[in-house]
Amino acid sequence: MYFKQLPPFSCALFPTLLTLLLSLSLGTLTLAQTSAEQWPDADAQRNQTHKAFNLFTILLADEYEGVGTKLNPDYHIVFKEGTVHPHWKPVSNQTNSVSQPSQLPFHQDEYADRTSFEFSYASFASYEILSPQSTSSDPSVARPKVIEFYDDDNEHSGSFTIVHDCQIDPKAPRLRNVTISVVFPVVDSLSAVFSFQKTCGQGVHQLLDFGYYEDPSNGPGQNPAVQFTPSQPPLVVGPHITSTKLYLRLLPPASSQEFFHITVNTSSMGLNAVPKGPIFGGVLRQSETSFIHVLYECQIKGVSNVSISIPLLPFESLHASWVKDCGGGSVKGLTIGTESWERGDVVNNGVTSTEWEKALHITSNDAEGIVPSVNSSVRFKDFWITNEGNSVHIDPVLVTIERSDVVSAFTSATNERGAVSQVQNGGVLAHNDLLRLRLRTICKKRGSSLIVVTIPVKSFRNVEFGLLKHCRAPRRYKHSGFLRTAESVVTLVTLFIAFSFLYWWRLHVSRKRHDDSSDVASLKHNYRPV
Repeated sequence: MYFKQLPPFSCALFPTLLTLLLSLSLGTLTLAQTSAEQWPDADAQRNQTHKAFNLFTILLADEYEGVGTKLNPDYHIVFKEGTVHPHWKPVSNQTNSVSQPSQLPFHQDEYADRTSFEFSYASFASYEILSPQSTSSDPSVARPKVIEFYDDDNEHSGSFTIVHDCQIDPKAPRLRNVTISVVFPVVDSLSAVFSFQKTCGQGVHQLLDFGYYEDPSNGPGQNPAVQFTPSQPPLVVGPHITSTKLYLRLLPPASSQEFFHITVNTSSMGLNAVPKGPIFGGVLRQSETSFIHVLYECQIKGVSNVSISIPLLPFESLHASWVKDCGGGSVKGLTIGTESWERGDVVNNGVTSTEWEKALHITSNDAEGIVPSVNSSVRFKDFWITNEGNSVHIDPVLVTIERSDVVSAFTSATNERGAVSQVQNGGVLAHNDLLRLRLRTICKKRGSSLIVVTIPVKSFRNVEFGLLKHCRAPRRYKHSGFLRTAESVVTLVTLFIAFSFLYWWRLHVSRKRHDDSSDVASLKHNYRPV
């Protein structure tokens, strides 16, 4: 045979190539053996995935139990054992036959603006829980979105809420139906897919209770709630009230409704009305009540309209209005008399009589015979005060004296009925309180002076009345170098009692000593030595 001679370097390379081929063959065999040992069979992996999927459960949140059509316990289960419950299957798979009411899809009416769910899963499986996605069959009716998604790895459970977000269309009917679908990724490529029916409404919300609480002082311990209705007389907030408490709640079978930023306006620049509470919005739920407090800051006296607006999308905003009286007028129900509580000859229903008001506008030189007068022998004058109206706050009583060199005056109060005392120092004059205000005078010299009594009443016109006080020169009596005044009489009585006591004590001691001496002498006389 003929052999072509190979180059010398080819003979040297041949052993190296043979060694490399043998190494690759052995490596392939080792890798195949390792893969077979470390990675499970594909069928086993799929079985594990399906088992994890079957142990994933979705339930309707407990807050919906017993609400409307959800009385049926079957609606509580959404997804279980890898299967969507018939009530939650996509609409295309539903049987809408009237003969099978148990198969009707879950339905949320127009008075539920959201639907909440809870889910749980097995602890042994490896889940990658992602937030579900929601869509609607008609975005012009509803644009649902998932909020408040929560997954607790330690408890192997979580929850989420779907806000329906119904849209407003003034040209559309008041009620419109839409299907909301939910896709919830569970494990690998498997997802729980379910849907439900939603009716979107607009216009006026028919299941809202919105009202206010009356002033507690209007009745003994009562503060009833009053609903804002067209037939209800408008609320009038008196000057003595600094805030109004409003309430907002849903009526059955409504389950939830979101409200947005609350605004309060007034018709007068002299009044600030400030809302407190959930003013930035919130969610109304059945059996819960939201409270809103409106605080008043009166800058000037007068009357102002107050209005409140609460947006309730997709429904019309909630509106209400009332009247706030910042005072400046007379105190309704306040009566002052000189003889009894029944006779308001000085002040009647907060208005001072003409006779007692003249002292505010003239001087003592012109007051004789025009203004009620008090002669010099009368040292005090009583005024009987009663309040048949709402509680009012009274600041310290003031006394104005035209001629302070002639007379001085001050007031004191006696509480006849009610919880108020010492009105001259300020306090609250409650409904049906009875007080006796005493004006005391001390004459300094001969003359006459007008005395005006002012009762400042918070948020109302001050109550003022006056009288003319006549004074004679104070009488003085000389007696043993002392002026016969109240102070000198007290001093004399005190000295008399002191001297009498000293005299009695000295006499008692003297008699005691005499008796002791007599006893000693008698003992000496009767002593006989044995």
